[in-house]
Amino acid sequence: MNNIETQQILEHIKTMYGKDYTPDTIKLWTLTMQDISFTEASFALVSWFETEHWPPLPADIRAKIYNTSRSEERRVGKECRS
Repeated sequence: MNNIETQQILEHIKTMYGKDYTPDTIKLWTLTMQDISFTEASFALVSWFETEHWPPLPADIRAKIYNTSRSEERRVGKECRS
């Protein structure tokens, strides 16, 4: 994700949890999320909103993406074996 996309994600988090982010925090989020697509992060964030009561960190978003992709791989693997 780029800086603008990261800011959009953080705006959603702010809307949901009322958390403000400093310019330095935005830079760190952008740095840690640069290899993730905006679409992946958005889906992970929606999933986070559905299940968690606190705002996520970049590691939380990455974990949601990883767990979702692993679940999809297992589902496809089962279908191929059937």
